[in-house]
Parts: sequence; structure tokens; C-alpha cells
Amino acid sequence: MIPGTSEKVSILISALEANQRGLGAIGGRAQSIGLGSLVLLLGAGGWLVQSGKTLADDQTAIICLGVLVAWIVLRFVFMADLRAGFLAQQKMIGVVEERLGFYAEGRFGPGAEAVLSPTARGAKKGAGQPFRSATLMVDIGLIIFLVAALSRSDWARAWAGWALRQFHV
Repeated sequence: MIPGTSEKVSILISALEANQRGLGAIGGRAQSIGLGSLVLLLGAGGWLVQSGKTLADDQTAIICLGVLVAWIVLRFVFMADLRAGFLAQQKMIGVVEERLGFYAEGRFGPGAEAVLSPTARGAKKGAGQPFRSATLMVDIGLIIFLVAALSRSDWARAWAGWALRQFHV
């Protein structure tokens, strides 16, 4: 049995709605991960600084390496996988909208194509927008944590003192 035109349209609209929900869920998950990582790294860095404890060189190295490995996995594996899913959802939405005739000349009145087109919405040139801010939050959290951890290390303090003396005129 071959579905009729109205059934095809209904199926495409259902697919469009499902992909839109998926797109929102993936973007929200990326933002939650970015914000959660930033809060966690800021909290850990703040605790290190406020504790007043001095870390031994091996403790500093282990902490910094552990956080760097976690950052690499989060940033380049997990977030990359989320971004790939996001882009796949965007592509599918574009295909469904095209099939539904959203971009046909004059379909929704004069000038509507400029608003509805994927390029106008940023689906092609700015694909994966939620990930720019999410990865930036993760990166900033990493830098702040590493500065905090290194500020508690005798080796890093000694090196910073030496470097400042070398550049002091």
C-alpha cells in the first residue's frame, strides 16, 4: 500500500517535529555539560586556592594530568560525538523541510524564503552553535583550574619567580 499525499505530509511533519525535539535536546545537553564542567572546575580550583595547602610536585602533576585527560575526552570525544549528532539532526531537518516545500518561491508569501532558508537560520554556515559556547566554558574552566592548581605548587611558584626575575629590567 502506497501512502497518499496527506499521509506523506503527516509523516514528514512528524519526522520534522521529532528532529526538532532531538536538536533541542542535544543542544541543551551540550550547554548543560559545558556549564556543569565550568562550575565543577571553578569549584575545585577555588577550593584548592582557599585551602592554602601546598601541593607536592607529584601531586600537582597527577592532578593536572588527570584533569587534562578528562578535558581531552570530554572536549574531543564526547562533545564531538554530540556535535556530530546535532549536525545530523540539522541536515535531516533541512531535507524534510525541503521535501515539504518550505523553500519554494512564494510558498509563504513574498520574502519568506529569506527567513525560512537553512542559511538564514544558520544551519549551514553556523552549524553547531550551541557547541561554541559549551566548549568555551569547558576550556575556560580548564585554564582556571590549572592556574589554581599550579598556584599551589612550590615548583610552579619557584619557576614563576625565576621567570619574573629574568624579565625584570
